[in-house]
Amino acid sequence: MQRADGLADLFERALAPSGALSAQRPILGGFATLANPALLVESAGLRVLVGAQRSTDTADPLRGLLTVTAPVGAGAWSAPTLTTPPSGELGFAAGDAAAAPLADGTPLALSSGTGFGVLAHRGLDPSVAPFDLQTPFGACCMGQAQIVRVTASGTPTAIYQSVISGRDGVFTQALDPATGGPAGPPVPLPGLGTAGGAAAADPVLARTAAAARVGGGVYVTVPSGLEPQDRTRLWRAGSAQAVTLGGGNGRHFSSTVIPTPDGRLWVAWSEERDGGMRIVLRRSDPTASRFGERVTITGPPGAARAFALDGSSQALRLDLVATAGNTASQPSHTQVLPPLELRATPSRIAGGRTTRVRFTVTDVGVPVAGARVSARGQSATTASDGTARLSLRGARTGGSISVTATRTDYLTDTVKVDVNRAPARRLARR
Repeated sequence: MQRADGLADLFERALAPSGALSAQRPILGGFATLANPALLVESAGLRVLVGAQRSTDTADPLRGLLTVTAPVGAGAWSAPTLTTPPSGELGFAAGDAAAAPLADGTPLALSSGTGFGVLAHRGLDPSVAPFDLQTPFGACCMGQAQIVRVTASGTPTAIYQSVISGRDGVFTQALDPATGGPAGPPVPLPGLGTAGGAAAADPVLARTAAAARVGGGVYVTVPSGLEPQDRTRLWRAGSAQAVTLGGGNGRHFSSTVIPTPDGRLWVAWSEERDGGMRIVLRRSDPTASRFGERVTITGPPGAARAFALDGSSQALRLDLVATAGNTASQPSHTQVLPPLELRATPSRIAGGRTTRVRFTVTDVGVPVAGARVSARGQSATTASDGTARLSLRGARTGGSISVTATRTDYLTDTVKVDVNRAPARRLARR
């Protein structure tokens, strides 16, 4: 947070499972520069890694990638300490941080920014030399880096963008857990930028979004980047092509992919149109092979752009943080519920008759038990297979009947059962 005197402060707020926000807890204050931080949850509490410079004095020892720790929920943050070499790698003081814990809990951090590329550093010892992942490219520039670690294999993966002529695109790169250095060559995502076999990438892509899915796989989302700029794509690293999750409705600028504890993925992106913006989300099934219906959220009042989207998911509820605004921005939080999907069989009934209709309630194909299905004053609760039945009588004049499905921790869904007009009655002559 920028202060009136030009210095910067860093704060933390905790989120309860209900979505309630705690009071601010100061992390760092009065710094000349503070870049975007990375947050790690460790066995002893919380750790923040942040590129920072306490003062404009180049001899100031607090200049580089700093770390601070705190217990979860209460207590003060520790004094900052330097984790990277104090000289030689100026990018650590100004670069945005990304970090992932290795299998033994050691942090593996990336720092990225315009002009110096992507730097990787293993551990918290400032005497350990970093790796420059841009060196093999032989030119400038790379940036917007993220890092994830797949639990099953233990392999950390860096994901970053390149705007180097002829090698532009988004790359994944395995890193060596023992050193933090490259464990293989950078691999471009197919169909994005010249390195991926497509047209040149947009050099102003928003921050890269990546996640390691519970159950396996590294997933990357990229909004726009190519013409037209109204698409959001999802890649699984190593796949031959991307899945397009959203298209149209203005420019897509920011996106994020967030894993759930049961193997699902949430994907969110921003859409800019008519001087404003909105955020659209879709949630996958437990295998991440299919995505459900869209959930749309209106952007913060007066905000024209979401510069970053972040989130954390419980089994059902998603806590989404959008950093949005115009030239300046600030974070805002909202809690998102997954949508129910309600289907009727048959979806059309005869007018003037009573028909037994079966309703199926699912969560992206998975049956939802305990949902309440209601229409015209009657209701039923879904069984373990997600089904419930109602006896509906359609009007002789036709029309439709609205039916709703509700359940705690889900968004309501509504379907209409169409009613055919009944044949005209004939009066018998005597």
